[in-house]
Amino acid sequence: MENFGTADEEIERLFAIDNGEEVDTSVLRAPKPIVRETPKINRNDPCPCGSGKKYKKCCGR
Repeated sequence: MENFGTADEEIERLFAIDNGEEVDTSVLRAPKPIVRETPKINRNDPCPCGSGKKYKKCCGR
């Protein structure tokens, strides 16, 4: 199995293979940011477990 080294070296190697054709750079785009599905629970909000305590004193430890 071939050892590729760093990502920058691998990208340079892939571009060196170019035979005059247009290179698909879509694979080099940054990944999409992670989107939170539920609202963030702040430390002083009531705990979502229903204990009645603040999140920081209950499940937020």
